[in-house]
Amino acid sequence: MILYKPMPINWDAPIEIRDGRNGNWFWVDKIVWQDARLTSSDKVVYGTLAYFANNKTQASFPSYTTLQKYSSLSNRQCYYSIKRIEQFNYIQVKRIV
Repeated sequence: MILYKPMPINWDAPIEIRDGRNGNWFWVDKIVWQDARLTSSDKVVYGTLAYFANNKTQASFPSYTTLQKYSSLSNRQCYYSIKRIEQFNYIQVKRIV
């Protein structure tokens, strides 16, 4: 007989998800794809930021040149798209002075 005793769940604790695969993938929230307020450029920039995000901290630090290269958008469009996805609270931008 196997006795199963469930562990208490701490709903306030952050969830850490680990994946043992090779890392050739990244997450893009479905809600971003479904948001009609965002342009296709905004979604590509969000996906590019997700591509460069750290798996544990979700921090992403690509330069505008790198964003332009990987998204195939202009530097100006990358700038506008970051402003828009920040405006809709999909990302948080910390500017370093």
